[in-house]
Amino acid sequence: LNSVANMPKPIPSELKTSPAERIVFNGPFEEKKNYPFSITNNGKEKIVYMIKLSNETRTMCDPSHGVLDPGENVWIRVHLEEFQPTVENTQPNTLTIEYCLPPEGSDKNFNPNWFRLNVIIRRKHWLFPYSSEFVANMPKPIPSELKTSPAERIVFNGPFEEKKNYPFSITNNGKEKIAYMIKLSNETRTMCDPSHGVLDPGENVWIRVHLEAFQPTVENTQPNTLTIEYCLPPEGSDKNFNPNWFRLNVIIRRKHVALEYNASLINNNNRLCSPKTYFLITRKFNNCKHHVLLQNIADDHCIYRSDIQITEIYRHGCADWAVLLFSSHSSIDKK
Repeated sequence: LNSVANMPKPIPSELKTSPAERIVFNGPFEEKKNYPFSITNNGKEKIVYMIKLSNETRTMCDPSHGVLDPGENVWIRVHLEEFQPTVENTQPNTLTIEYCLPPEGSDKNFNPNWFRLNVIIRRKHWLFPYSSEFVANMPKPIPSELKTSPAERIVFNGPFEEKKNYPFSITNNGKEKIAYMIKLSNETRTMCDPSHGVLDPGENVWIRVHLEAFQPTVENTQPNTLTIEYCLPPEGSDKNFNPNWFRLNVIIRRKHVALEYNASLINNNNRLCSPKTYFLITRKFNNCKHHVLLQNIADDHCIYRSDIQITEIYRHGCADWAVLLFSSHSSIDKK
């Protein structure tokens, strides 16, 4: 099974727009209105853009997405539906342009999957004011790369007729506080707990990936994707997560972890002499971030280890089993 490619790319140059910051619709609002504005790619790389609106019932854009060569510009028609300003909300709405670098060799045919797979996208915001207020863009530097364990993929081993859980960790190895949010390509089959949060520099968190029971013989077993979006929260913010940070931040990063399904049962005897060894989990992590309490099957004693990486976890029979990765020179004893 193939893992998901991260497609690392440089940072896209800033888009140029006219007008630069806001589009003002003047009343009366009892009739439909249109407003033209332009987007120009003033960088040296081809970019792909996608427009999102905070109020899609009142406003729409045509075209709403596309691909721009270096130096190319496009005119966008912003359409405003009629409404009653005396009885409806007249707070400013927001138009957000997300843009990133498409894969090398791609043509002018827009593909929304480029945004799902790209590790860095930029955002630019416009205000549709019905007052004099402005939305802050909160410019920030580029967040450092997240560290995850496992790094690229999580493999669920069969049978799949019962629910399973898999732990993996996220570590902020940068020098800035970050906010993260996890998205799943198949939310009916998988879920994460916690699904979002704030990490200080050097802090890590254990995430429980939950897999619902399904029938692999009749359902799709192609890999799904777990995507971690992360950005820098506003200065002075605390540990209380706010999803608006992602809507207003001009740069977010993404890290992808493939969720794969192995329908064949593992033969335990083939791995008894491997650096990957099976242990019975007698206490399921118990909120332990650095140490894991394990029980050696043969000697029936417990050990604490902080240098063992959990690479797989699955249920077989009436017990939960984990595949642990440690140095071939490591010794497992009662200490």
